[in-house]
Amino acid sequence: MESSTLNRIKTTSTLQEIISANEQTKSLLQSIGISTEFYQDKSLLQICVEKQWNEKELLKWLRKKTDNYGEKRRSEEVNFSELNRSQLFQHYNQLQKRLIPQLNSLESDFHRIYKVHGIQYPIIKEMHRHLEKISEKVRFVLMMADKTIKPLLNSSSNGSDSILYGEAKKYKKSVKLVVQDQHQVASQIQKIEKINSHPEEIDGVCGTMKTVIQDMEDLFLEIENFFEFLRNGAIPKINQAFNID
Repeated sequence: MESSTLNRIKTTSTLQEIISANEQTKSLLQSIGISTEFYQDKSLLQICVEKQWNEKELLKWLRKKTDNYGEKRRSEEVNFSELNRSQLFQHYNQLQKRLIPQLNSLESDFHRIYKVHGIQYPIIKEMHRHLEKISEKVRFVLMMADKTIKPLLNSSSNGSDSILYGEAKKYKKSVKLVVQDQHQVASQIQKIEKINSHPEEIDGVCGTMKTVIQDMEDLFLEIENFFEFLRNGAIPKINQAFNID
């Protein structure tokens, strides 16, 4: 069933009812340490009372994740190298539409977690520091891509296959910085992954922290997808179209 069916789900619904409404919720619940088999006959409210979590926040998170799942799944199945410039331009807009809200949401949620639990859990403080660097670099890449890469993808729609020397120079500089920043972002992500970032291994952790850390892992996949789009789709296609070395 479609994710919209979760709008009819309540906190008093059992896990079995929730999973029947949307199969994707099973892996989402498991990702934050909830055994869907053990708790299948219990309601979301009962589980959250037992774990001292906020049941309304958890249900809101499930709805948000399932709403985004279909579009994300379609994006992951795309072979960027097979798309033309017009298709890549459309795909760029879709990626940007997903990535920026995810980045904004995680920054806000993780900062809230950091303010509440940063002293109690030092790893949260360390992860927050790395996440700030990732966010800064990704936003910078998006800004550069908007100014140089995106316009060249869009130029195919007006039949132009020529580029001025100044434009080519700015484009080459942007590509160089994109590659550089991609390595730096990957390095920061690796540092977070080396930290014990699995919420189920932290005693007494709240449900919100678990969902935020899972959101962070999903953001990292989206960032990786964006860089793959640039690396294997947009940049090679622009280089080919305009004979750029």
